[in-house]
Amino acid sequence: MAGEKRFLYRCPVCFGRENDVVLRRQGDRWYCIKCSFTGSSEEIEGMYRDLKKKFRLMTTRITLEDLEADRIGPAGSFEEGTA
Repeated sequence: MAGEKRFLYRCPVCFGRENDVVLRRQGDRWYCIKCSFTGSSEEIEGMYRDLKKKFRLMTTRITLEDLEADRIGPAGSFEEGTA
């Protein structure tokens, strides 16, 4: 076990629904005991990237002036420092 990397993945489907379920490993696949999701590490990390896009502006205050000045760019990107 020394020097071996251990991974702990959360189910991206359940996590997107605000449930925190840890995935179990079966060979090179991971599976969720709650929603029956199965996927490889690459698929899970891709779904994590999609979840990050969904919540990227969660801690940013967006005012009506920002919306009126069209500072919210395509796909929800926010241009800071442009006032």
